[in-house]
Amino acid sequence: MRRIDAGSFVWTVTMTDVATHRTELWAVWNKGAAGVCGAVAGYVSDAPFEVTMLNSDNGGEFINAHIKRHFSQYLPAVVRTRSRSYRKNDNAHVEQKNSVQVRARYGHGRIGDGAMIPLMNRINGA
Repeated sequence: MRRIDAGSFVWTVTMTDVATHRTELWAVWNKGAAGVCGAVAGYVSDAPFEVTMLNSDNGGEFINAHIKRHFSQYLPAVVRTRSRSYRKNDNAHVEQKNSVQVRARYGHGRIGDGAMIPLMNRINGA
């Protein structure tokens, strides 16, 4: 297995529409802006409905200048909100999907091989 950037690994961005419970998973390398912005943009463009709002958790991958710039430039019609700090239930829809879909498919271990991302995204349907 080829390992890329020791200490880095694959993350799954989980996006769930609260009204329809439609969920998409996107595997990305680390929590960098390119991967996260690409996952969000892919979700918005592929959704069979108009995405008008995105509520994220308070992780640095969602609360940074890159995401703010990406939204203002490419997704200006999508309103961004975020969960309240230390309020686990604010993101209950996504947290449930992390357990049922992400960990059920890939387990609890870290995937340190970036070459797995295309395969994971095929499995995820992304």
